[in-house]
Amino acid sequence: MLNNLVLGRYKENKTFIHNLNPVTKVISLLLFVLIIFINNKLLLSFFLLGFSLYLFYTLKVTVYEYLVNIKNISYFLISLLFINLIFKVSLYNSLVMIIEIILLINYSSIFTLTTKPTDITYGLEYVLSPLKTLNVPVSKVSYSISFALRFIPIIYEQTIKIMRSQASRGMDYYNSNIKGKIESLKTMIIPMFILSIKRADVLSDALEVRNFNFNSRTYYSNNKMKRNDYLVIGGHILLLVIIIGIEVFVWDI
Repeated sequence: MLNNLVLGRYKENKTFIHNLNPVTKVISLLLFVLIIFINNKLLLSFFLLGFSLYLFYTLKVTVYEYLVNIKNISYFLISLLFINLIFKVSLYNSLVMIIEIILLINYSSIFTLTTKPTDITYGLEYVLSPLKTLNVPVSKVSYSISFALRFIPIIYEQTIKIMRSQASRGMDYYNSNIKGKIESLKTMIIPMFILSIKRADVLSDALEVRNFNFNSRTYYSNNKMKRNDYLVIGGHILLLVIIIGIEVFVWDI
């Protein structure tokens, strides 16, 4: 079960997306997020969902692994749907919103599956480098985001261990009433935060012992942009232009 979490994990493979420059992947991710927020059409949302599923297929991610990835946010999606219905948000807009959330999870998972943690840091630092003129600590921001992505599977692993430990002591997470489930979540969340903080302290001590310095960090290899990188970025820009055009000139899809 621990190996089924997709988001935050890197999967070694030789695919077209794996071979792309990390800067290309960061730029493509930002462009795709922009596309998601601009899009307000259900048909286009299904098209983008199909596109993301095709990318998962090229990465040789099994259907089971993908469904487990979506299952992790299923309760949130169902709750969001009920809240929208309570506040009389149309079913059309609710479906668009749910698909957009799934798209964010999908594309973020593709990004982490195909990019090593060090490459994520390099790509973020390169893309955010113009902010250095505003005295923004780009290196620290990049490493903070990279470490946060690394901690997603760690927190998930700690949560599973805590749930199994509590279940062995008689805690029932599934068949109890609402009050019992709230108490069960309370006993799970507090230890999870404590263990996560301890992991962060260990990581901080390891960096300090190795005399890690954000400002003097160098990279072993230089990632050069290739033809495929420009084609991928150009494709995302073209898709963004098409989505904007449809949103402006086409009212109903």
